[in-house]
Amino acid sequence: MIEVVALGGDAGAVVLRNATNDPVDLSGCFLCQFPSYWAPPPFLLPAGSTVTAHVGTGDGTDTDLFASGAFGALGASGEVAL
Repeated sequence: MIEVVALGGDAGAVVLRNATNDPVDLSGCFLCQFPSYWAPPPFLLPAGSTVTAHVGTGDGTDTDLFASGAFGALGASGEVAL
């Protein structure tokens, strides 16, 4: 589930939380901000954990994923969906 959307244009980010007791495979999921969307790389989110999907570029880690602008800048006028 989406826990936090940090507005900040090209520096924005979306925090995803796995609130279940089981790992969640993000394969087949999309992070969307109409009309843009981004499919995260293969990623298994452990139970009770978070991962931050950054709008900009960077090297992915166990806690951070980078969309390289694929789902657009995060501003006050858009909605974000998973």
